[in-house]
Amino acid sequence: MPNAFDRSDYPLLRVRAYGSSSNDEVAERIAFLAEHLEGEGIVLLLDNRDIETPAPSARRLWVEWLLAHRDAIARGCDGAAFVVSDARVRGVYTAVFWFWTPPFPYLITADIDEAEAWVRNRVGRAA
Repeated sequence: MPNAFDRSDYPLLRVRAYGSSSNDEVAERIAFLAEHLEGEGIVLLLDNRDIETPAPSARRLWVEWLLAHRDAIARGCDGAAFVVSDARVRGVYTAVFWFWTPPFPYLITADIDEAEAWVRNRVGRAA
């Protein structure tokens, strides 16, 4: 399923994923994030309310990229809110965070309004 990217409130970036994700779609999300880590102070809202549980290969892509880019992520990201409504997908976040601890403040919630408020509060704040 397609990804939706929104830069309109930069440095707040929104990424929304739908359905099952191919490795190419995961790579597209990773490329979008990597492109914006060049600067400093981005805040992410990753809306995964409508995503299916990622395949092991997709989880591996995320973990490999996160581990390889930890320093750039720490410099470039001031926070992230992850909107997750499915318990299995929330479990994937838990598993990924066993391998990679986010170097920024974060929120995991099922409530998009809570996530929006949280990221807007993070914009412009040092991590």
